[in-house]
Amino acid sequence: MATISTGRVSITPMRATTSATLNQICAQLGNNPPVVASLSPGWAIFDETDAGIGVIGGSPSNLAHPHIYPQDGAHPERLIARYYHWVHDASREAVLAAAGISPTLFETHRLEAVDFVFSEENSSNDYLVLASTRTESELNPPIASVLNAMLSIDPSSEFDSITQSAIHVGGSDFFLWMVERRTTNPVVDANLTIASITGIETRDNRARQNLLRDEIDGDRANFLTAVADGHDLGPIRFTIRIPSIPAKISLTLWADGSFTLLLSGTHYAVKAGVQNESLQAVYDLAYVHLPRLIAFYRADTDWTTSRRLAYRTQARLKLEIRYSAVAAVPAIAP
Repeated sequence: MATISTGRVSITPMRATTSATLNQICAQLGNNPPVVASLSPGWAIFDETDAGIGVIGGSPSNLAHPHIYPQDGAHPERLIARYYHWVHDASREAVLAAAGISPTLFETHRLEAVDFVFSEENSSNDYLVLASTRTESELNPPIASVLNAMLSIDPSSEFDSITQSAIHVGGSDFFLWMVERRTTNPVVDANLTIASITGIETRDNRARQNLLRDEIDGDRANFLTAVADGHDLGPIRFTIRIPSIPAKISLTLWADGSFTLLLSGTHYAVKAGVQNESLQAVYDLAYVHLPRLIAFYRADTDWTTSRRLAYRTQARLKLEIRYSAVAAVPAIAP
């Protein structure tokens, strides 16, 4: 199950470039609905209460056209469409066949869905597109369908999953900046705090990976080594706090802006009146908090001119002190 509103919530951000309007894209997707009788994939309205997803023989709860939602505070006008498709369950078919049953298509196929959210970026021809999966096999068919819909309106349309979106964070240096800020000054501004960093991946110059778990700070030997040696960093797992709500959001973030919500660490106060925390957190991250973090990172000239070098130098010094102290401990006689 790969939807925004239920289950494990993972998001892939993309950029679409087209002269087609949201209304035109919406209409084209609506002209390609799923066909239950033949289990043909297609687009329908986003329904966060659909109980048929993940069910063998399931069918969409609502085949209405995709819908455009108006701007809501910091969340821009956005088109939300759900791509329904059916997945063959070979093991179930084998079990039924072994029992002497000749199953129908409905008895061997499971309904699945992927949500797509479109919103205009700064340019009138650019759209930020959020897809509710990071799995390539789930992404490719709806991407092809969306591109065909846009090409039917604007033959110069471009859209693919590797195009850098507005929330592409840049890579390893952004993650290093995150840890340094968490250690030295976690309050990014009055309404955004980096509350904790509880995991990060490192890769050395031989592409060997190391996953660091639990609290990441400037005193862990394996992290200091990664910093001192200039290892590639990311993805990163962290929690932010938003005092004005109050709320906290936990996520794992990749360099391309993809993220997975950590639902156990995501919570909005009752007074916020949030009905679906997963959905709210996705919108808040994509349209508010990640753009703010990226903007603060890019504007932090002190980081690029002095603090980054000082942080790496300090890491080397801490390692020298740590290992010189170890070397000074006398060996215990047998």
